[in-house]
Amino acid sequence: MRTSKTNVLATLESDSPIPLSEAATLAIENEYGIRDVSTDSINWMEGAVKSLIRFKGDIDIKSLTPRDVHEWQQHEKDRDLSPLTVNSYLRGVKTVYSRLVRKGIVDFNPAEPVKYLPKPPSNPKACSKETYRAMINAAESARDKAILGLLWCTGCRVGGIVSMKLDKIEFWEKDGKECCAIYIVEKFSKSRNIYACGEELEYLQQWLQERPNILGQKALFLTSIRPFRKLTRVGVQKVLRRLAKKAGVTEKFNPHSFRHAFAIRKLEEKNDLPAVSAWLGHSNPSFTASIYTTRTESQLRDLYFKDSDE
Repeated sequence: MRTSKTNVLATLESDSPIPLSEAATLAIENEYGIRDVSTDSINWMEGAVKSLIRFKGDIDIKSLTPRDVHEWQQHEKDRDLSPLTVNSYLRGVKTVYSRLVRKGIVDFNPAEPVKYLPKPPSNPKACSKETYRAMINAAESARDKAILGLLWCTGCRVGGIVSMKLDKIEFWEKDGKECCAIYIVEKFSKSRNIYACGEELEYLQQWLQERPNILGQKALFLTSIRPFRKLTRVGVQKVLRRLAKKAGVTEKFNPHSFRHAFAIRKLEEKNDLPAVSAWLGHSNPSFTASIYTTRTESQLRDLYFKDSDE
């Protein structure tokens, strides 16, 4: 889905049918071919449109109806995709068409009337401290220890790890303790500071001492072999899979498990919800609560009778 400036301008000025395969490009690019959203957001929108094309075909973007979108949603649901995945697809198409409406390319958003599927009860799979320790012990390089440590103590996403830059790290001392703030850019190009101290900060400092000094390369994390390049999201995921295998991790595990562990840990430490929400980069504490404060029936029973004298 790549279109040149000339093609974008021609499409905008033409009354001929516009195929769905051009929708994401037209939504993302302005008349000069400039994209104002992150690569992750682009991939997300393009992926959602591709799913719709697989169901409806490469039809004219103006011919899509709310009924079409609803039938596509049900089709994806019937494929046993999770409600979260189906909702993500729908949100992507809604976003594409919202941008097309603002640009005057289409008159209305056919996905807007379609409601999202109900979310299943939230039960995020958190990485246990034992798994974290096992992976740290399995990590031989300072880089890998620093990546693990920052995922564990900051709650940032993999995208945040690869966005870290040398000139966006701040160190200071508070009450005799070394502290660190790192500026990151994550989902939907949202930015924030994350914080580190203690053992995890030591892992970071060790990596900073050993990191190859590459002229013009400001990325904090680099590939492990020459030519040293900025580590990608896929690269981080490969590092984690390798360390998990080496550590003999048997529990269900993915990179986001560190983020879930951070959130649950901070809430259990009685940190206030707005602070935890801000540390996670959520725009609304209620969203954080919907994920991390939901309890199963067995958890509710255990909590009720934990301190009961009856």
